[in-house]
Amino acid sequence: MDHQVAQLVNDLDRLNSQIYRLQSSLDSIIAKRDEIESKLSVHRVSVSFQSCPTEILQQIFLWTLDSFPVINADQGPLVLGRVCSRWRTICLSTPELWNSLHITIPEALHTYQEYTVKCSRLKTGLSTWLTRAKSLPLYISVFSRNENTYQEDVSQVASTLQLLVPYSPQWKYLSLQVPVSCLSIFNSLQGTDVPLLESAHIACSDTNPFILDAQSRHPPFLEFAPSLRRLNLGDAGPLFRPAVPWSQLCFLSLDHNDWNFGVLELMNILTQCTSLRECILNMHARDTLTRRQNSNTSSTTSSDVEEEPITLLPHLEKLSMNTSSNVMSEILDVLSLPRLRHLHLDGYRAELSPLLCTSLRSFLHRSGYPLQSIKFELKRSTGLTNAMLVEMIRAMPMLRTMVFKEGSTQTPIVDEDLLRALAIPGYTLSSSSSSSSSSSSAPTSPNDDASGGGEVLCPKLEVVHFSDRYTFSEDALERFIDTRLDPPILESVSCPSSITPLQSATIVSFRPGLASRFAALFGSGGGGGGFSPASGAGGGGGVEGGGRYLRIIQDLPYRSLPTAGRPLSRVMEYADEDEDMDRFYWGS
Repeated sequence: MDHQVAQLVNDLDRLNSQIYRLQSSLDSIIAKRDEIESKLSVHRVSVSFQSCPTEILQQIFLWTLDSFPVINADQGPLVLGRVCSRWRTICLSTPELWNSLHITIPEALHTYQEYTVKCSRLKTGLSTWLTRAKSLPLYISVFSRNENTYQEDVSQVASTLQLLVPYSPQWKYLSLQVPVSCLSIFNSLQGTDVPLLESAHIACSDTNPFILDAQSRHPPFLEFAPSLRRLNLGDAGPLFRPAVPWSQLCFLSLDHNDWNFGVLELMNILTQCTSLRECILNMHARDTLTRRQNSNTSSTTSSDVEEEPITLLPHLEKLSMNTSSNVMSEILDVLSLPRLRHLHLDGYRAELSPLLCTSLRSFLHRSGYPLQSIKFELKRSTGLTNAMLVEMIRAMPMLRTMVFKEGSTQTPIVDEDLLRALAIPGYTLSSSSSSSSSSSSAPTSPNDDASGGGEVLCPKLEVVHFSDRYTFSEDALERFIDTRLDPPILESVSCPSSITPLQSATIVSFRPGLASRFAALFGSGGGGGGFSPASGAGGGGGVEGGGRYLRIIQDLPYRSLPTAGRPLSRVMEYADEDEDMDRFYWGS
């Protein structure tokens, strides 16, 4: 019996050994097959690309390009031309691949290679690049960080710009962020020399008044450029006085810290912009606009402000100002924009003050209440009352989008009273059967009316975005969202359909658990008309969904993050900070 068992065990071991050998051989064969299939699939893809018509490859190549490629062998059309001889032929015969580029001119102080050699190679590449564009319109961007500190840098910038002059008839987009002294290269060009130029961005890297002289000015070709429609004028120092065909412009951006002119000069410019659709005014360093003295007067009195004529811009639809509250007020006091749809007010340390509220309300009244979207990136001044805010908002009856973005350390604009004022009055909550204890102690809104009547502020409101800094109760927030999400029929409102249901609400909150609580209230199957809840954390977004949505973003102060100050690696070595941060946040 024992002998029989031993024989069976030996037979089983022999069979298992054969199976193992066969399985190993099979695995090896499968691996070789997979390798061959992989190579064959790559070959098939390569063959399919090679068999693609030239026109299709040209379109694919164009889609791979950045808006402004750089002269780099590993990017843009240069890297495409290194794949194979056919691709190189296609790249060289496709001028659309070469009619846009961005040039960053190196600085001598920060160049490890021999500086003149590096600049010479850059200029050789630029000449070749422009030649390959043939006769197509050109989109060119030139950037130099130089501030007239080193003459060698300035001369290299000037000689690089000189290469662009013969191509001026082809310029369609031109961005020059260079030392102001180098702009003299273009002094020989007139408006007739730039017949295609539609967009120009001129900014100077050296605006020190001790460097500039009385001859410092922008290129003269701007004054009579026949096709110029979009203009961005950056810093040019206090001596800057632009000469531009203002009446042609549909887009204007003025970005200056040290312009030495006042509201009258600014209005003189805007008065000529009769075709303007979009305007951006960035005057970050100013508290007031300088009111230049008239030759017949020795000082400017307060009555001068009242005598300033109103500037009418009949086509302007978008206005953005980034400056102090006083400057915003000065500008709004002399503007009338009957077609304004979007207004953005921003400014470092700027406040939404009583003066600014009054100016904005008067401006909207003067313009005919056209506003549909407003964005405030301001903190709330201590003297601003909710009654002032309500009066300002009352001048926006057609408003559809309202955004209040404040930093975590700034005084928030939205509080209990304002939320209750924006809620539709005389409406009982439908989303929750429970009542919050805070509702009994919360302040009442100026437009609350228990009888069901009362005024509805912003009846067209569809999108809101604001911060939660514990300045209002959850009950007030719930009431605002619930009444706006599914607006009731009010007896005092003659046309109920004029109240538009809320489509999107984004609240950036420090309050823990708010997203989950409101998801239960307004989510699928809940009350209030069916928001699709979305939440994010740490400044993230959330999924918007196909219809209306409520997005509550958990905003944690940096000091409370559990990862604050954590080393990124156990090895102390040099590493690129940006790459490390990307790897840390995204896991790439």
